[in-house]
Amino acid sequence: IDKRSSGLTESDIFTRFFDALPLYAEKTWAATGQEKGSAAALTELSKTVGIAPNTNPYFQLESKGDTRVSYDFDGLADGSGNGYDLTAGTAAVENGALTLNGGSSYVTSPVKKIGNGNALSFDITLTEAAEPGDILFETTPEYYTHDIRIMDDGTLGFTRELHDYSFGYTLPVGTTHIEIVAEQQTTSLYVNGELVGTATGKFVHNGVEKKTGITHSTFALPLERIGSETNSINAVIDNVKVVKTADPADASRDIPVEVLTATAGDWQTGYEATEGPANLVLDGDPSTIWHTNWYGTSRANHWIQFELSEDYVVDGLRYQPRQNGSNGNITEYQILVSDDGVNFESVATGTWAGNSSWKTVSFDGVQAKYVRLVAVNAMTDNSYVFASAAEIRLTGVKAAAHEHDYQAVVTEPTCTEEGYTTYTCECGDSYVADKTPALGHNWQEDGSCSRCDEIQDGPAVNPFVDVPEDIYFYDPVMWALENGITKGIDDTHFAPGMDCIRAQVVTFLWRAAGSPEPTITENPFVDVKEEDYYYEAVMWALENGITKGIDATHFGSTLKCSRAYVVTFLYRALGEPEVSTTECIFDDVVDPEVYYYTPVVWAVENGITKGVDTYTFGVDEICTRAQIVTFLYRAYN
Repeated sequence: IDKRSSGLTESDIFTRFFDALPLYAEKTWAATGQEKGSAAALTELSKTVGIAPNTNPYFQLESKGDTRVSYDFDGLADGSGNGYDLTAGTAAVENGALTLNGGSSYVTSPVKKIGNGNALSFDITLTEAAEPGDILFETTPEYYTHDIRIMDDGTLGFTRELHDYSFGYTLPVGTTHIEIVAEQQTTSLYVNGELVGTATGKFVHNGVEKKTGITHSTFALPLERIGSETNSINAVIDNVKVVKTADPADASRDIPVEVLTATAGDWQTGYEATEGPANLVLDGDPSTIWHTNWYGTSRANHWIQFELSEDYVVDGLRYQPRQNGSNGNITEYQILVSDDGVNFESVATGTWAGNSSWKTVSFDGVQAKYVRLVAVNAMTDNSYVFASAAEIRLTGVKAAAHEHDYQAVVTEPTCTEEGYTTYTCECGDSYVADKTPALGHNWQEDGSCSRCDEIQDGPAVNPFVDVPEDIYFYDPVMWALENGITKGIDDTHFAPGMDCIRAQVVTFLWRAAGSPEPTITENPFVDVKEEDYYYEAVMWALENGITKGIDATHFGSTLKCSRAYVVTFLYRALGEPEVSTTECIFDDVVDPEVYYYTPVVWAVENGITKGVDTYTFGVDEICTRAQIVTFLYRAYN
């Protein structure tokens, strides 16, 4: 009897003692206990003992492959080939689906329960909201109930051994794809392929809630009846399948550690051989660990990242927590991927049990240069917060080789624009090379240029030795100087080719807008201080929706700013003006849903930029100081 009502099942308890019991049994089955040698020898010998005949403590099911059962309801046959065919009951099998009509409505399976390491998936269609107590799957229990049902609060959950569990999710009217994944001490719900969460339970006895907030949620999936003998749901069920889940300790699909380089946002120093550095998660030794600072740091720095030196399609990550202690064991995670190490996209989130066994997460395959594991939450035995790992592996397959066949398109230089050659492959990859300087204006006596239609303005005082009068950014630099937008990097140098960082870009925008005083007083960014020259500019940009930073707590002040970001910031700073067309000519700006699509269309329509060539905007190219003041000059003039 679980007197503490911790939610442990008989299966959980068996798991906890089974590794140790055979060893002691071998030792006891000898006259003195010493005949069979050392503890290591006993351990090897105990592996041959196995589980007693005619017992099935883990509720496993024999199958020919990873698919345990499969019912598509074109009939009652098991499509997995394992022979677990259904038996007709009171529910109707029609039109390739199972119709459950409430009350006693079900079909019967020869499989009573399927335990840990398996996932039950099915499609369910509701024409009206489900009611508390409606049952989707059930098995005849030894006591209480054992089923998947709608809980008292209307959410989807399950019952077993006097415990009620909920996923906190309400089935909607319509068709939904459900997957329930059963692991040791954790049962998770996925809806339409997205993780909703893990089950949390309560202990109910004689109608009284004795304990709530129970996180141990081991659950043997009930399959004896689809529907119920007593209180079936009113729904259409289809495509019922139970499959084996991935073994977290299975290394067969690991990407070789030789192509991985590990870095981290934070680590403990001084014990580099055994604890601290990120590279220890790739050494194959579970006794050495990556660990963040022992005295705690911001959760924002609790990440570990892998750079791939070869092209792989990454579709998962395996995580082995430390084997001694539990500080830093990651219990909530996020997986991010990136091509450049700066702009990251989330591909997976979820939770893990806090024990020391291997964990795994799978996601849709993506070819990425960088993969980052973020410790959203982790275990600790004091007031500090940590993150740690003994070993980490990425899973995936080698990306298909591709030989580029580039075609060259030459763009001739003009008075103000440099010339270049664009090399493009049919796969979509392209690059720009062979740049030639802008020709500069050839002014005639009447003040006109012999090469273009430009008319020379009156003389201006130019303090910069690196801004010639015949260069395309001469007028923009003079305008920026006159309007206090920038004064150059010193008295005689503007540094037109220097890359612009985010802090400089928003400062230039803010000054061009007249340096308005921001009204917000709360600064969410840890990398923006009041004494920084760009503090008011960043607050103004945040207040006016020009940028929200690279995440909730970081502005990314020193990160270089791409052309896509610059035109987007400028577009937002000017109030997101309407455009007369939604079509874009650039091959690297094709998705209308991407954040910079409309800004680029607006910029081209208003002559602010024409792109790096006829069909390439240069989304990811870093914006220089000359380019940003030129964009501002054209936008404000």
